Amino acid sequence: MGRSPNHNNAFTLIETLIVVVILAITATIVLGFIADTDASLRADRAARECLTAFRYARALALTNGNTCGVRFDTTLKKFWVWQNATPATAVTNSLMPGGTYTVDLVNNREIAGVVATLAIPSDTTNPYDVQFTSLGATSNTGTVTFTYGGRTCIVTIPAVGDPTLN
Repeated sequence: MGRSPNHNNAFTLIETLIVVVILAITATIVLGFIADTDASLRADRAARECLTAFRYARALALTNGNTCGVRFDTTLKKFWVWQNATPATAVTNSLMPGGTYTVDLVNNREIAGVVATLAIPSDTTNPYDVQFTSLGATSNTGTVTFTYGGRTCIVTIPAVGDPTLN
């Protein structure tokens, strides 16, 4: 038995609309997942940048015998590694944009919009300093909380040893 000559082998309008609706639903789910992942990653990236800055400052203090540290300016939304506190200028580092070890929470595309909140009982004024002695210890213990899109990451600063990411 053959087909009638008037029968078309094409999709109907209803079938095409069903496919479009399924694609739209799938795209909505995927975009929501990507937005959640981006929010989580931005706070995590900023916290890891901070952790790296602390470790670098501590290593500088241990290797060169000078006081080194990390300064946070919540008004400028930046933090930077410094040595020899007078004046507390950023350490030169050719691997960083601008040639100094400065992390910018406004203009760095991967961490833009992240908010840093400091809880350092021994330094309650802006800018905040966490300084390391030549033995790698600090009296500026506390936490730095990074927040973006409802996600938070906390860096804990102990008196002795490297800061940790919680």
